[in-house]
Amino acid sequence: MISASKEPKQGLKCADSKPVIGSLCCQLSSFSWTIPSDRTKLHPFSFFYWFKQKKKNRKLQEETFSDDDEDDFENGEFEEETDLPLNYKQLTVHMKSPRADALLSTGLNLSRVKIDSMFYAGKLLHNDKPLTKKSKNVNEGDNVDLIMEDSEIVKVKRVKVLKISSEKTQTDKICVILRVWRSPFSLESLHEES
Repeated sequence: MISASKEPKQGLKCADSKPVIGSLCCQLSSFSWTIPSDRTKLHPFSFFYWFKQKKKNRKLQEETFSDDDEDDFENGEFEEETDLPLNYKQLTVHMKSPRADALLSTGLNLSRVKIDSMFYAGKLLHNDKPLTKKSKNVNEGDNVDLIMEDSEIVKVKRVKVLKISSEKTQTDKICVILRVWRSPFSLESLHEES
């Protein structure tokens, strides 16, 4: 049997800010813990101390990891595509290797299984030619297309590799800057203009 004391408990107040006296008459959801304001130092084993230290360590890691080289890499200006639609997104992604299937998966936000099924259906293009191996490594300036409609007018979603970093991150990944067209556009209009 639970017994309640007649004295108010330290830090335990009811929803209407009155100290609890006697038996517990309010619901448990209406109670809240209050921390006294005179507590400036936190005990090393308390949750707040741990959280504060974790936040401080995260800031230190970010400061030591950010190099000027990486800032130059991410802030690089790239030439605009005059013959392609302007509704693209420029992404910076970190990947193990710049494989064509991995680039399409991360750039177009599709699963690898869906990309594999599109590859076996023959709906992937690399620089306007059919992709023969899904594990093909791509270089800077390459286009990887996913054919959406294969009628008279071919509509594709495109991922273009703008830059591949030569340095690896701490997690042994490379940084790749992509330009992604997620809404389909027609390839026929591009070939007619050129």
